[in-house]
Amino acid sequence: MTTGTDFELRLAAFADLVQGMRPPGMSVDELAPPVGASVRPRLRLQVQAASLPIAIHAAPNTTSQTVPSQYLNQSQARAICTSASFVGQAYGQCFNLFLIFRHLGDDHVAGADAVNDFHRRARQRLSYRGQVVFPFIYVHEVERDGRLSTRLACQVEFERDEKFLPWIGTGFATSRAGRRATVGEVRYHEGHARAGRVAFHHRCVRELLRGVDPTLVTRDEKGRHARLIDCLGVRLDERRPLGSLTCAQRFGTADALGRKSQAAADDALPLLNAFDDGAWPWFGRGWELAEYDARLAEMNALAEERRLVDVRWPVSTNTLVKAERATALAAFEARRTRSPEYRKRSWDCWRQAGS
Repeated sequence: MTTGTDFELRLAAFADLVQGMRPPGMSVDELAPPVGASVRPRLRLQVQAASLPIAIHAAPNTTSQTVPSQYLNQSQARAICTSASFVGQAYGQCFNLFLIFRHLGDDHVAGADAVNDFHRRARQRLSYRGQVVFPFIYVHEVERDGRLSTRLACQVEFERDEKFLPWIGTGFATSRAGRRATVGEVRYHEGHARAGRVAFHHRCVRELLRGVDPTLVTRDEKGRHARLIDCLGVRLDERRPLGSLTCAQRFGTADALGRKSQAAADDALPLLNAFDDGAWPWFGRGWELAEYDARLAEMNALAEERRLVDVRWPVSTNTLVKAERATALAAFEARRTRSPEYRKRSWDCWRQAGS
């Protein structure tokens, strides 16, 4: 049974997750069609020799790599896919900025610290300008010469900080870490059209997944054995081993995309997970943006239903009223925790009941 306070806490936790609203002008029409591998971001900017400082603390929500490996394992691939999907489901956003850091020297720990410091400073800068959360995912790779490089996808509200891109190239130029890391490449997308945003986001995710172990096998949408990297849509020319790291983590995510944030959102209202369901054809279609709208609508409906329970059957010592209230609360809780396919939505989920 759920008390009024319990539900209010769950609702507040979910509300905290969705405060980072979508940019003005975003369409909520039908899903964007699957995007072909040839799609490239509309805008591209090369930044050379931009220096980054070294952080003095660990990255948030990092995943330890206790045994050196040349590839991402299945658990790591799942974590990246789930976090990337959570950007859309919880925040109604897509990644719109992709960075490649080139680290100088062979000290992987120093390189990882430089990335940690970048996202710490970026988060502080954007927060000061009104961006509630700074979602990002990064993956460390080792080049043939043994040097570390890092691919990082993130979401930036450029309308709040028009100077963010120049800041990437010059913001760390005077730092002590200037000799340790540079931003070797910057790609970004500023458009609000749904198809373009989804295409750029999915390209970012594919690049983060390019080091998935090619020997991993799963089931495709028809139940046949298939390589996981094929199901994820990573092109042959994008795949590569990631090299063996000497730093603690292979990849990391923002706290806003981490396990605790996902657990809070899932507890408030169960999330969809295309990776766990093997819904591979849905990767890159942008269904998360439509699900974001469906989740908000369901949360609003649940809040109203909970309010009516309190109005019709307030807390009372009367045995009959107490019994009626308990029954109503049980029905409410059953609705809140039911499987996602039973929720009303404007798009046809792969798990839609009765489909």
